[in-house]
Amino acid sequence: MNIICRLALLAFLLTPITAHLQDLPSVTFSTDLGSEGKSFEKYWRSTGFSPSDLLDYPDMHMTLDYLQASESILFLRPHYLLDHVKVEGFGTPRPTYDWSGLDSKLDVMVNRGFRLIFELMGNPTDRELDFGDPKDLYAWKNFVRDLARHLIDRYGEETVESWWFENTNEPDVWHFWNQGYVKFLHYYDACSEGLREADPDIKFGGPGNARGVKPWFKLLLEHCAYGKNYFTGEQGVRIDFVSTHRKNTPHKMIEDELGNWRYFENDYPQFRERIPVFNDEADPLAGWGIPFYWRTGPWYGAFIAQSVELHNRLIIDSLDIDYRILSNDHGFLGSWGKRTQLARFLPGDNDQDTRGSARQGGARVVGQEEDERTPVEQFFLIKQPSLTVMTLMQLLGETRHDVLGIDDEKHPNLGGMVTRRADGTVIAMLFNKPELDLKALNWKPTMEPTPEHQEALNNQGARLTLQLEGLTGKDYQMVHYRVDDEHTNPYSTWTAMGSPEDPTTEQYLEMAATMEPAITENEKVKTRGGKFSKSIDFPSSGISVIILAPESKAGPNAPNQLDYNLYQGNNGEDMVMLLWEDEQPHRNLLTYEVYGKAPGASEFKKVNPTHLLGKGFAYPTEEAEGWQFKVRAVDYGEQTGPFSKTLTIKK
Repeated sequence: MNIICRLALLAFLLTPITAHLQDLPSVTFSTDLGSEGKSFEKYWRSTGFSPSDLLDYPDMHMTLDYLQASESILFLRPHYLLDHVKVEGFGTPRPTYDWSGLDSKLDVMVNRGFRLIFELMGNPTDRELDFGDPKDLYAWKNFVRDLARHLIDRYGEETVESWWFENTNEPDVWHFWNQGYVKFLHYYDACSEGLREADPDIKFGGPGNARGVKPWFKLLLEHCAYGKNYFTGEQGVRIDFVSTHRKNTPHKMIEDELGNWRYFENDYPQFRERIPVFNDEADPLAGWGIPFYWRTGPWYGAFIAQSVELHNRLIIDSLDIDYRILSNDHGFLGSWGKRTQLARFLPGDNDQDTRGSARQGGARVVGQEEDERTPVEQFFLIKQPSLTVMTLMQLLGETRHDVLGIDDEKHPNLGGMVTRRADGTVIAMLFNKPELDLKALNWKPTMEPTPEHQEALNNQGARLTLQLEGLTGKDYQMVHYRVDDEHTNPYSTWTAMGSPEDPTTEQYLEMAATMEPAITENEKVKTRGGKFSKSIDFPSSGISVIILAPESKAGPNAPNQLDYNLYQGNNGEDMVMLLWEDEQPHRNLLTYEVYGKAPGASEFKKVNPTHLLGKGFAYPTEEAEGWQFKVRAVDYGEQTGPFSKTLTIKK
């Protein structure tokens, strides 16, 4: 797009918003913090990607570094893991296995502290297996048993028992499963019994179906409740969780899921009381690799926030089920607009035919050869607002309070959550996610809003007023984090600099400075009669996190376990990815400060250009050897803690 077109588009985007600021409808949300709250588990800390081959490559390693640092993700769900096992003598009494390909990929995740939703997906043999053949069924059961024993030997019983093993991915989609219902149920029994023989406490379930309350979902539940176990002959087969995939905008996603969970709740009460449920692909649309403009900015971040809020209120609070996992399937690798948590820049062409970027769906269809595209060695990664918002959601407290004033009919775009921590800190997340018809795009790539979308974005604003009562303190430190078109929007920064395909190191740093959560307010406030009120304008898509923290005289402690990984930047720079831990995760953290000293320099200088909420920072330098780094924390009252131990980079 040339400069004249860009300026015209900018004028089109901004003029209606500015004109309507004074006319925004006023909406009030209120919460009584003196009322009894509800336990609030962080059930959304999960993502997936495909194929698992990506785990061999440095751009995925650095992606996982960012996810680890953000603490926004606990579970990973990669496809095709079993393709990386090689077996000789499959079906014989003494098969031999080469686990090395699988181990190398699992190590990348497990060593960073992630847990797995381990899909039993892929084929370790050199032929297509027939799960109607008793020989193949028994061989598969034994393979799954040996797999689980190997995982326990390598990672420990406690670690493997903390994972969820899933039958496969979307058996109701032909290119993932082409052997029909009966063979699938036999396959399910083989997986279940194989895991049980290795360790009866390993958790197993499914079906991970794509098409709602259709035969696959119903048949598996019926089989597990009343069917005959192929191997034991007993009635019923264990199911330790029930999973489904419902992709849609949040209100419609809730409608879709309610169909699943009401059927589960009403027809299988024997499962309801003890079996958790998952939506482990909860995205707006299928097709991760199709670029859409709304994935680059605050709208997608607000989508994630609204999805959690609606699940709290319309599913968890209304149904008698254990909702355990809500997973966006956005751990892929790719450029702006792809369904990824970080935008990736590559030398020359951000959409070149390289691993993780070109395929639209991430699916490996039956009979397809292995992916032989060129791995990525040089790259930049920039957080998209979806990851930033998930990092902010980590701030939410462990107790959730009802929010009055949310009206799904009148203002379906507006919502909020109010939570509290045990130390009395109150955290509220408010959002505006304008209603957009995503299906109208008909899978056609677009990096600019359609006129219909632009009108919806401009005309669904509001002035939200948050009213709190029941506060027990008088003096608080108020911090306001903001994600909108003007704050925490690195894509806008990139387009303003001319959308360079090959950003310089300075341009990378400029984008990186706008990918962290913007702090627009940090001040002391007093409450009166336990009440507090705050009004915030949302002219278009946006997320605000308001924190009220009791004053604290104790400053932060020193970060520990400072470590690093080395990568190559887009222009061949050394990228030092610093990672650290913190023994006091719930204190009132404003930012981390990273200080660095180049070889031969006389003093340390602060090198992070903006606030850091996560426990990681990527620093580019022409030569990393000999650089020294140390990190300290700063709290809401801007008290600084002691520095970590100094780390010296060695190549």
